[in-house]
Amino acid sequence: RKWQGRAATSPAEAKTWWRYGNDSHGPNMALLMGPGRLIALDVDGPAGDARLAEAEAILGQLPDTLENITGRADGGRHLLFTLPDDATDAEVKALTKSVAGLRIDGQRLVVDDSAPGLDLRAGDPDAGRSYILVAPSVHPSGAPYQWRGGPIAELPRAWFDALPREALAKPRKAIVRRGNALVVDDPDAAPGAMVELLPLPPGQRLSPWFEKVLAGEVASVRGAADGTRNDTLNTSTLRVWRAAQTAGVPRAQVEATMIDEGVAAGLSEGEATLTVASAMRAGDAAGPAEIPDRSKPNRQIAGQGRRGGDPAQERTADVSDVAELELVKPPAAPPDNDAPLKVVDIRVGPLLAKVTDAAVDALGRHPDVYQRAGIGLARIIEAVEPPGVTESQQQRLPPSGSLVIEAVQNATVTEWLTTVARWISEDGDGKIHVVQPQKPVVAAVVARRVYPPLTVRPLAGIIEAPSLRRDGSVITAPGYDRATGLYLRWRGAPIEVPESPTRDDARAAFQRLTDLFADFTFQGDDDARLVMLSACVAAILTPLARAAIDGPTPAFMWTADAKLAGKSLLASTCGAIVLGRVPSARQYTPDDDEMAKRIAAVALNGLPIWMLDNVKNRIDGGMLELALTSHDTIAARILGHTEDREMPWRSTVYLTGNGATYSDDMSRRLLHIALLSRARVEGVVTASSEARTFRYPELVSHVLDHRPALLRDALTILRAHVVAGRPSSGQTLPSYEAWARVVAHAAWWASGTDPQRARPPESASGDTDAALRVALAWEALFQTARHTLATMRAQLKGEASGLDVAAELTAALADLAGAADLAKVSPGSLGRWFEQHVVGRVFPDPNGGTVCIVADGVSHGSKRYRAEHRGSVTALLAPEATPVEGGEVAGQKGGVGGLGGVLPVTGWNAFEVEAAEGVERYSA
Repeated sequence: RKWQGRAATSPAEAKTWWRYGNDSHGPNMALLMGPGRLIALDVDGPAGDARLAEAEAILGQLPDTLENITGRADGGRHLLFTLPDDATDAEVKALTKSVAGLRIDGQRLVVDDSAPGLDLRAGDPDAGRSYILVAPSVHPSGAPYQWRGGPIAELPRAWFDALPREALAKPRKAIVRRGNALVVDDPDAAPGAMVELLPLPPGQRLSPWFEKVLAGEVASVRGAADGTRNDTLNTSTLRVWRAAQTAGVPRAQVEATMIDEGVAAGLSEGEATLTVASAMRAGDAAGPAEIPDRSKPNRQIAGQGRRGGDPAQERTADVSDVAELELVKPPAAPPDNDAPLKVVDIRVGPLLAKVTDAAVDALGRHPDVYQRAGIGLARIIEAVEPPGVTESQQQRLPPSGSLVIEAVQNATVTEWLTTVARWISEDGDGKIHVVQPQKPVVAAVVARRVYPPLTVRPLAGIIEAPSLRRDGSVITAPGYDRATGLYLRWRGAPIEVPESPTRDDARAAFQRLTDLFADFTFQGDDDARLVMLSACVAAILTPLARAAIDGPTPAFMWTADAKLAGKSLLASTCGAIVLGRVPSARQYTPDDDEMAKRIAAVALNGLPIWMLDNVKNRIDGGMLELALTSHDTIAARILGHTEDREMPWRSTVYLTGNGATYSDDMSRRLLHIALLSRARVEGVVTASSEARTFRYPELVSHVLDHRPALLRDALTILRAHVVAGRPSSGQTLPSYEAWARVVAHAAWWASGTDPQRARPPESASGDTDAALRVALAWEALFQTARHTLATMRAQLKGEASGLDVAAELTAALADLAGAADLAKVSPGSLGRWFEQHVVGRVFPDPNGGTVCIVADGVSHGSKRYRAEHRGSVTALLAPEATPVEGGEVAGQKGGVGGLGGVLPVTGWNAFEVEAAEGVERYSA
């Protein structure tokens, strides 16, 4: 550690040190930087080469010089240079002695820790404050240092001028007047010399406050360290221009003065001009600065006790207490955020934790501040979106956009803190002034992210209609509900829900709700229609009872056989009752990563209803399935963040689409409401010579006009069910027990029909459809030949790959595995899907009979499969047959071939199956 006093100065002495003891190479050797005006540029690997090339492109090519190869595996080296002969001793002493991380910025090399690779090794010419290891030292990797090239070249003047310098000493701030000019001492000039700061028009006087601001900022620019001058000039110009606007100083004077100061600090005129112009624009946007209030406050300081005497007497701020700020304890009861703001005094000081506690306590009294899991401090804003209703309807509605929850930014926290507290500081003379909140305090308040619930209100979500609490009571008062953490937006007369409604009241309310859907035709018989009507009512009740459900809720899917069935209108009608406007439609995506982002956005915004309209794909995907079974919270990655955050998940999912199909995992997570298209209905009506009329030609408009009465009906059903002790239908949808207890059983109790019976038919199973295609293509391509999945995939890549049936089998296998490309499906994953959905199942063959893929032996440890053709099917066109309403397979009979519920319905046909017991006929 005492190498400075023992450094070798002669080759003989160095040789002695090198042959130290019996070691093979002895201690490493260091070469001092500084003596002899010697410096080194340390180039570390490819990153250093890149930084060096960037600098040479601007400052010019470095001459060839002596290089010290460091032995690094990635090619590190030191480039040695002597300083220019014309460099003065003062310039050399001002050099930064040792710097890591240089990059070119304009005409200068600045320090940047994020740009490693190019370092400077310089030193004091007299003492030497840095050194480098040189040959024949040995690198820790085991490689020796080596010399290359030479001799040592002189560093070009452009490079010397670009090297970083130590920060200059702060100039004195003595301000004097000379005639009509404000001037300040220049410490670098001759004694008594003055530098003009701001010419003053005849008769103009400046306030002492502005003179102090100007002189202080000019001093900051002159004293800025190398690499920080641009930023300092920008900040100082902004402050001076805002103060100048208050003091009435012309813009041109400020602009010219600050450009001159930037040039004097070492910037080029072009750089200084651009920087000052940018700062002046920012000052225009920020507006004039406020002159600090010098009056002494006479109010209680947050966190401090009162002095003796009259307890009601408020104390005057005492500067001796700056470092004695007490911890602010959470209030015993939640603050009344509807009451007028109570402004307290907070003294700034060095105890950041205590000042932050006081700030949080004061901020909790602001009427707009909340806390929300996943984002910390939050507020509610109105997102104005296309409402999707007519202009006359918009006039009847309150706001047209949904309420969303967003994180509160630092600037907003600063603003709010100035409305709930007066911030006090003392100057150098011991006088008290009102200031803005300290930036470290604001940053600490925001960074906490979790706050005492009695101080900052937890926000569980947003509701836009009176809703059921967990105890069976109903939220009716607008604003924040402390019992649930929900915020209710409601404008208009309060809804009066009966305190003790009866079952007859619930039945009458249910009938009035289902009358809204009289113009829609549901698939299936009368019983199926009642089930789907009950499911529609459940879709209305679910978001209204979400706060009372301790667990997940299923999705609601409105589907149809073709266009113009009214599925989107029906879903929008249910949503309009809940929201007071048509739900904003979003797009479904099968991509799990993209779906995760959308789910995170919905969770953050706290949307009561999330409507995915006109789904054209098969509905599946792990992220959506996860959301539909999440127990009130979900972990997802917020856009712009790298980590997953756990957020409340309380949205009810609505979906619409034609001919929807689902994965088996998705089908158990939703209620399936199937409609007949208007063309199919009108065709049946025309055949019977009946004229069709509509009870509600403008359904959404009708719903919005009568929304309070409809909400009262919905809440009456829920409330009556609670009063009766929540009787059960005895049926429970797996994973949705809590939802069934609160919503499904309430709808059943009011109607006699359980909405949980609205299950997707087997024909809507996307897995079944893909399995059917696999079986038919396998049988057509391989006949009765036996194959393992491996040999089958090899066959698809071989001679048969050009066949249409081979392409169909490839696509069907990919669909079965839920992948876009079969090549991306692993053998193990494909095997599991194949065994689960294909092997052993019997599928109808359109050309006659049935097809079944069966296991048949083992080859090299892998199962072999073959196709087995059974029976025959004879298609009989029957144009006179009366179609079964809804187009479902009649009887749902398993029978020979397992046809029931498997064959997709594609037309009004009949067919028969030959079996050992005789001939059975089926119709569709």
